[in-house]
Amino acid sequence: MNWLLKYTQVSDIMQSITMHIDSKIQLSYYYRKSNNGLTLIFIHGLGCNKNDYLEAFSNHLLKEYGMLVVDLVGHNDSSTPSNFTYTMNTQARVLKKLIQKLELADDYILICHSMGGPIGVHLAELLGNKIKGMIYAEGNIDENDCFFSLSIIEQYTIAEWKKIGFATVLNSLKEMAEGDIDLLYAKSFAKAGPITTYKSSLDLVSESRNGRLLERLADLDIPILAIFGEDNKGKFSSELKLKKKFPISYIPNAGHGMMHQNPVIFYEVILGFLNKFK
Repeated sequence: MNWLLKYTQVSDIMQSITMHIDSKIQLSYYYRKSNNGLTLIFIHGLGCNKNDYLEAFSNHLLKEYGMLVVDLVGHNDSSTPSNFTYTMNTQARVLKKLIQKLELADDYILICHSMGGPIGVHLAELLGNKIKGMIYAEGNIDENDCFFSLSIIEQYTIAEWKKIGFATVLNSLKEMAEGDIDLLYAKSFAKAGPITTYKSSLDLVSESRNGRLLERLADLDIPILAIFGEDNKGKFSSELKLKKKFPISYIPNAGHGMMHQNPVIFYEVILGFLNKFK
């Protein structure tokens, strides 16, 4: 089935839920209750949104698992409070509050993509032994992973980004789009807006530069699987660093947007990882 057609069909069926975390933050998310005591928590990347993982809900191989997929603060249908810091730590703390409000009794597997990687590290540290494993899907480890976010903060001040940079980059994303997947990302990036994207980029680069993400991942002492799109093999310095500590899988015929470019294999790899928890 055509990817965009399936994406549209699932998005028509799924109903998003909103919850107030506090007086200024409302999160939009999809949630499905677990039948086996294990919930998968998907954490999206910069300028992305919860709809990136809609296909997980229609995957029959994952039907026994609970799922929680959230629009991060400042993204898509969640709130964009003016005084939010957009750091990886504060994003993780908001996710923890949502999980507490949902009163989930399950254990969790984190599936973290791109910027979602550092957020997932913070969340795992906050939730402790409730986290049983993590999939790190081209998640940031060092400065060399920060292709996009680093270009934003190096070329523009926040004032310049708001005035001209954001619109310039957004137009470039649209002009360089090679298909529906790229256009969907451009639309999602546009909705995130200049403040969210700039402040997130600042902290993402800072976290990646400090050199502690890999050490913190290892210190979690849980099963971790690193995933890369095969088209990106050899592109990230983090690939070799992760390979020295954790098993690694490659998604064929896919790059950074692996969950869209090859969803069948992407979710098969996830299922293979989950089998060790049965």
